[in-house]
Amino acid sequence: MCNLFNCHTDFENGYDYSRTPDKDLWRFPRYYAGSISIWFDRIIGRMPDDDLCFLPRYCANSISTWFDEIIGRIPNEDLWYFPIFCPDSISMWFDKVIGRMLDEDLRLFPEYCPKSISIWFDRIIDRMLDEDLGYFPIHCSNSISIWFDEIIDRMLDMHLWHFPRYCSDSISIWFDKIIDRMPDKYLWYFPTYCSDSISIWFDRIIGRIPDGNLWQFPKYYASSISTWFDRIIGRIPNGDLWYFPKYCQDSISMWFDKVIDKIPNGNLRHFPRYCSDSISIWGKHERLKDYV
Repeated sequence: MCNLFNCHTDFENGYDYSRTPDKDLWRFPRYYAGSISIWFDRIIGRMPDDDLCFLPRYCANSISTWFDEIIGRIPNEDLWYFPIFCPDSISMWFDKVIGRMLDEDLRLFPEYCPKSISIWFDRIIDRMLDEDLGYFPIHCSNSISIWFDEIIDRMLDMHLWHFPRYCSDSISIWFDKIIDRMPDKYLWYFPTYCSDSISIWFDRIIGRIPDGNLWQFPKYYASSISTWFDRIIGRIPNGDLWYFPKYCQDSISMWFDKVIDKIPNGNLRHFPRYCSDSISIWGKHERLKDYV
């Protein structure tokens, strides 16, 4: 007779289920999900309730087979397996689990079930913890018009950076509602991820963005240097001025005189490396004569 723990047995060939202790029956859904029709009826009555979570975890494809027989027995604290592993069958299980799910587990819906937001949103939004609302901009950016107004006042300020990071395409919807609340230390997400909308956010953040993050402008906005240059050049730390010769070669005539005396010696190598075409401009400077 085949030993359950040592091989993938053919259960139709006389396997003696009574020999498997109840505490080990979790191995069936864990390792033999494909043969659920053979073993399910023989073990389900004996499986400990605490092990029933293995069904949604490993047997999600056969949910219609086991759902009604176990849903009343699964402990509330294990219901989080459904949104994680059974998102495609949400219409089958949602009504029977949502009232029992722990509030702290509701964050799994925006994370794992974003495609079915119209089914679950109204039923969970009032129960979700404020500190978990950051999952919406991260995972449900395509449905921002559905959830934004209902969560924005409750979201923690420290999580508002998720909007420029993950919802840059909808900046016109959220910008005015969050910009005054965003901590200054997170404003660098705008130049990093919202390059196409610089005309919307630049004036509102430039005075607040920390000097240490201004290097992102020469790196990501070389083509729009005329927009930002005069507003930041006096604030960029000397150690970050090397971003100009590396990324702004085409506008060297604009920035050269304002950076050359402040750029550290160790960064001068960027001129011959990246600005060889403009040697007539920088090659005459006393500090760069050794690089010509």
